Amino acid sequence: MIDGALYPERTVTADGKISALSRQVPLMVSNTFAEFSTNAGAASPLQDAYRLQTYEARVLQLLNERYKASTPAVLRTDFPRLVPKQAWARRLSVRAAVYAWTLPVFGGVTAYHTGGDLPFVLDNVDTVRSLVAGKRHEADKLAAEASGALIRFAATGDPGESGRLDWPAYDSATGWTMVFDARSSARRKHDERLFELISRAR
Repeated sequence: MIDGALYPERTVTADGKISALSRQVPLMVSNTFAEFSTNAGAASPLQDAYRLQTYEARVLQLLNERYKASTPAVLRTDFPRLVPKQAWARRLSVRAAVYAWTLPVFGGVTAYHTGGDLPFVLDNVDTVRSLVAGKRHEADKLAAEASGALIRFAATGDPGESGRLDWPAYDSATGWTMVFDARSSARRKHDERLFELISRAR
């Protein structure tokens, strides 16, 4: 919350500029894997949007049915835009992450949506026991990785852990992103294939 004292101004302004206060402060941004998929036009995210037989042509059909003429504008609101270009232009350290772990409910075909990263980042998986039942050991491991990364980032500006959770800084050329999953790892342009697909609908 911007209070005029402890937090006097926004980190990033509405036009995408890094504020003077935040210019030399490391930045971390994250998203959940299903944030995009459940907006593909299904009425019930858990029972309809996560379908094993939803192939490329069907994804494009759902997008166009849902957004019609606005589909190109919707597709332009993609994950990399959460990382402002001014960040690396000013040599600000940026780390990007996506939470892609699959929940065991509904036969293991669901992924977390909005806010689904919080039980892991805050290491309080007990609050979602029913959603992780059957894979609690994986959930606890992921929570330890995510919360540990956040603590290291707050303390040093680098969330990585040498030899265990290497996490290179994000930039527009490499697109390094930490994919938190049963086996978490940093990947270069992990969603490149996805953007090749959705670009066809523009």
